[in-house]
Amino acid sequence: MDKYIVFGTGKTGGHLFPAIVIGNSFRKYNYEAKFFIDGKKYEITSLKKYNFSHKKIFSAPFPEKSIISIFNFIFLNSVGIIQCCVELFKRKPRCAVITGGYTSFPLGIASILLFVPLFTYEGNIYIGKSNRILSFLSRMNFGPKKSGFGRFMVAGNPVREEMKNESFSFIDNKKEILVTGGSQGSKIILDTLLKMFKKYDEFIRKANFHFTIATGYKNIDLINKFNNYSYVNAIDFIFDMKKFLKKSNLLICRAGAMTIEENLAMGRFGIYIPFKRSAGNHQLHNAKWIKKMAVGEPITENDLNKDVLFRSINDAYNDINRLKALSQKARMEYEKRHTVSIEKEIMRRI
Repeated sequence: MDKYIVFGTGKTGGHLFPAIVIGNSFRKYNYEAKFFIDGKKYEITSLKKYNFSHKKIFSAPFPEKSIISIFNFIFLNSVGIIQCCVELFKRKPRCAVITGGYTSFPLGIASILLFVPLFTYEGNIYIGKSNRILSFLSRMNFGPKKSGFGRFMVAGNPVREEMKNESFSFIDNKKEILVTGGSQGSKIILDTLLKMFKKYDEFIRKANFHFTIATGYKNIDLINKFNNYSYVNAIDFIFDMKKFLKKSNLLICRAGAMTIEENLAMGRFGIYIPFKRSAGNHQLHNAKWIKKMAVGEPITENDLNKDVLFRSINDAYNDINRLKALSQKARMEYEKRHTVSIEKEIMRRI
């Protein structure tokens, strides 16, 4: 049998990048990997960057109450399962690895139907529906917090190779703030920032704050508005996240699993604004966990406004030594959680 594995991953960075990292880890053992994806532009661009092949498949979210959503779920996922079965039958992989999101569901079912060993990884504290269902029939499930679903092994969220071995560093003579909203951007965070800049423009300039803002592809129309402010550098998307994290010392971001893990790996304190419509409200669970570890401050969307955000930023910089200590703690929390090698644990079981 060829050294060949397949990955099923959702369409957000929090699902895609852990799969890419695990795929890269398998390359050290001469494995070839293929990704089954939704086919969004940034997915394809990211996979090309790491020289991975991919297959676009049909899928649909788990249904709500409407007849249309139920029909779409049954029909589109059935087509996706058939697509995956055809691919798996042509070249039987040694295993399938699912990293969550509804796009990963067809590959998980196809793997079970064709007796391909299945493994799941869930980066969020709250386990998503796809992984929750598939975990009962998988050989092993990995994630940051032990769950009651099937066999489970605690493992930190896999971060990109260029970050995980990075030594801690901190810029203590500048106020460099990095703002991201996940791979798709966040309109509510961006709109709040624009209102904050308008109200506190003079203070921000005098305090020498500098913002780097990734708007996401959906909000590129706001780039020019942001760049009207001398202390802002706005771009659409960040591919070299390590570079931008390293030059910042405070983050404003969503509370997705991959975002949190990369922040911890680079030793950065964050102001986390969980997406309130995330599946199962998992980002709120992630943000509460970060607050419990004292390496981030959550602000819910309902509480978010220009004044609250400004106070949070200003408070963080009122004591730069405290901010540095919390940033060091973030890196320590990352190191505690990364004692398990996911690829080695998978290879032991196939």
